[in-house]
Amino acid sequence: MNKRNLCVLLAVILLLGLMPGTVVMAADGSTYTSEAPMQYDLVYGNYSYNIMFGGAHIIGCKKTVSGDVVLPSTLGGYPVTGIGYLAFDSCNKIKSVTIPNTVTSLAYGTFYRCAALESATIPSSVTAISYDTFAYCKSLKNVNIPDTINEIGYEAFYRCSSLKDIYIPEGVETIEMHTFYHCTNLETITIPSTLEYVDYYAFYGCNKLKDIFYTGTEEQWRSVMVTETNESFSSANVHFVGGRNGWTSINGKWYFFEDGIRVKNKWCKDSKGWCYLSETGAMATNTWVKDSKGWCYVGANGYCVTNTWKKDSTGWVYLDKEGSMVKNKWIQSGGKWYYLNDQGYMATNEWRKDSKGWCWLGSDGAMVTNKWVKDSKGWCYIGADGYCWTNCWAKDSVGWVYLDKEGSMVYSKWIQDNKKWYYIGTNGYMLCNTTYRGYRFDAYGVCLNP
Repeated sequence: MNKRNLCVLLAVILLLGLMPGTVVMAADGSTYTSEAPMQYDLVYGNYSYNIMFGGAHIIGCKKTVSGDVVLPSTLGGYPVTGIGYLAFDSCNKIKSVTIPNTVTSLAYGTFYRCAALESATIPSSVTAISYDTFAYCKSLKNVNIPDTINEIGYEAFYRCSSLKDIYIPEGVETIEMHTFYHCTNLETITIPSTLEYVDYYAFYGCNKLKDIFYTGTEEQWRSVMVTETNESFSSANVHFVGGRNGWTSINGKWYFFEDGIRVKNKWCKDSKGWCYLSETGAMATNTWVKDSKGWCYVGANGYCVTNTWKKDSTGWVYLDKEGSMVKNKWIQSGGKWYYLNDQGYMATNEWRKDSKGWCWLGSDGAMVTNKWVKDSKGWCYIGADGYCWTNCWAKDSVGWVYLDKEGSMVYSKWIQDNKKWYYIGTNGYMLCNTTYRGYRFDAYGVCLNP
């Protein structure tokens, strides 16, 4: 074949390779279909993005985006396959982020300086955490790192000062320079058996790091090269947990393992009851824990407190047989009735109405019985059943009063009862043995000349 024909053939191949629908191999060996030409700086909703390699790549986000954020799986009709360079830089109102499983790559500094970010979920479609991905995320506490991750880049968690625990999956061979630099609250870390090298300053300033959970053997651990300036890592306690299952006590704390991995951020039930495994995997004790049902309290033994009262800084709550706070419900305790409001707290010093009528909850939260109660409208009487007397007479040490349909004392008003007339004075009491504006009343309060 002569040079002219060869050039024509190569031009045709190149043209066909750029036609929509052609399967193209990227530099990293992955393939994509060139469904459309590349497009840049597109905007939809809160996100700006590019179309490239057959997918959408998020390149920016509005700074007003806040709270718990679930990133879109499609943009412009294309799957979101990547998140670009500094895409969420300084998005300081985002509290948590969930990345869809269409994403395969995270570029440099994806969530750089997201000061309020507390939690991030990375899908199993991602294989690498790029450098500076979470750098300066000072509120970051929890990162769900999938087992597909085999590379964690330089400064990936630089100065994540709220991070207490981290899991590094099997396959990662190197912890790069400055990866966990000044993660000042980092206490525990899971290290894979595949680790070979810990680079300079990878754990510099991690002065609270005390426990390393290593999934390999002691012999493998001895072969891991740890460079200088990682004193806290070198001096931490190493626990060889490869293949371990069930409960294990370490340094006075209980952990639950599944195939050598600590179970974290999860409720666990055994014969003693429900317990909570914290963000480090340690069984929580003497603390409040919130889940989808509300707040629960775990005691000194690590198990949920049940069927009892518990007080916090706001007030009293009642924990049911599952340990959850009771809400919008009456509870009988010690022969008295109490009401838990929609926030789960005992109602006190307030009226409460149900199908039976009005009742008053005293300063101790208990339903009042057989007692006079004064409110902004005047005096009411609570009977033995705990409910206001209504449309009836009541007597106290001063005299007779009449309670209306709401249970309140009547003032300056005529009352007809059993075909007889009575008058309630300005002080709320029945007139007896007296004359008022020409009307005479006998000893029983009956008007003699109505």
